[in-house]
Amino acid sequence: GHYFAVGSFAPGSKMESQFVLHGLLIRRIYDTIFRLHQKTISGMFTVSRLMITKRLKAIFKPKI
Repeated sequence: GHYFAVGSFAPGSKMESQFVLHGLLIRRIYDTIFRLHQKTISGMFTVSRLMITKRLKAIFKPKI
């Protein structure tokens, strides 16, 4: 969902040492990595435009 994410981290090659992270913080980290990817592919202007558009939609979208 928009406010929940799950991530797993396995340092080294042993699967016994794997642990799972979840919550809003992980979602924010994922979003940051995704935006960095978009910036690499499309450029900073496009990413800025997309971020501003997303924020404006969130502000002005009617609550149903």
